[in-house]
Amino acid sequence: MPNHVITQIVFRNVDAAAQAEILSKVSSKKAEIDFEVLLPIPLNIWLGNVGTKHEETFRAGNALEWCSENWGTKWNAYGLSEGAGPRYSTIAQTDDTLTLTFQTAWSTPYGWLVALQNSIGRRFEYRWLSEGQHDAFAGYFEPVTDDWKREPWSEYIADEQMRRHLHLLKWGVEEFPDEDGAA
Repeated sequence: MPNHVITQIVFRNVDAAAQAEILSKVSSKKAEIDFEVLLPIPLNIWLGNVGTKHEETFRAGNALEWCSENWGTKWNAYGLSEGAGPRYSTIAQTDDTLTLTFQTAWSTPYGWLVALQNSIGRRFEYRWLSEGQHDAFAGYFEPVTDDWKREPWSEYIADEQMRRHLHLLKWGVEEFPDEDGAA
């Protein structure tokens, strides 16, 4: 069983047209957030488990390996609104903000986040929490520029308020009580 990771991506200062453009790059008829829209699994990859003979003969591997290497997680986004209950909406929109919230296995999908940045070319913030860790993490991606002093990506340990926010999204409570009964 993997550790399930909740990831939230926030685009700020995006009007309705920009939000529609972003959603066209992340959504499909199959799912509100579908990594295959930006990074489809190649047709020469086995979609199921394969044996050693297949691996040796075809050398392309299987979908699990490909997804881990290219998306940064072994499965597509899941835990979306349709089954998540009232804790979060997969897609939340205001007049100038678009927020995407989903879960993945083992890791936040770094490879997909890079593809998203390269495809959209606008700044976004992200934050994530793994059920196997106490700390949450936050960061940003922004367009690459000629300014060599500017970092196009950064990640750091999120503050306590953000950790509690993600914990609430994931489990419905800001924190679990410790063994002594204190929060």
